[in-house]
Amino acid sequence: MKQALETVYQALVAAFPVQFALTKISRAWPQIKPPLPSISFYLSSWQTPVKGCLQTGVALLIRAGDPIGCDEYSAVCATALAGIGYALLDARDGAEEDTGCYLKQLDFKKETWSVWV
Repeated sequence: MKQALETVYQALVAAFPVQFALTKISRAWPQIKPPLPSISFYLSSWQTPVKGCLQTGVALLIRAGDPIGCDEYSAVCATALAGIGYALLDARDGAEEDTGCYLKQLDFKKETWSVWV
């Protein structure tokens, strides 16, 4: 599991060029809200291999000052994770009640096939 999350982190960091240098990319910690703009991620599912297929789910939460920012960040994230084999399954818009910042949650899934699993 740790390797999967490290791979996701590295893909996200590599996907954001210099103009996005202020974007905070981190593991999600529910008790701490990261500064704007930010991308946090967490392991949403890990299914034990069945007949050689390991399924890994990762969710991203994007926080930005406007909805267009969320859309731009989500496009970069989706491309970055597609490059390491994750498929986008679901996306949702939202807003934080207490801060008013815009949110976008993206859910991804990856299936890894192996005869050795």
